[in-house]
Amino acid sequence: MIWRDGNFLWGTEITLFLLLAVTVRLWSRQVLAARLSWKSALPALILALHLASGVVYYLAHLTPEWRSWL
Repeated sequence: MIWRDGNFLWGTEITLFLLLAVTVRLWSRQVLAARLSWKSALPALILALHLASGVVYYLAHLTPEWRSWL
């Protein structure tokens, strides 16, 4: 394994994705088991903003002019 292969970088990306997926799953189970309140709506808002920014980032990189933004 060579450092420039990027294996250390991809490992952290996959770990963060799995951590996010497990956190959302556990949070959604807790919300469905209890009543919806402002304390459970705040993480939902943060997760929705996170998802929206990811979609915007992905769509921005689909355009050929995305490198001119740098």
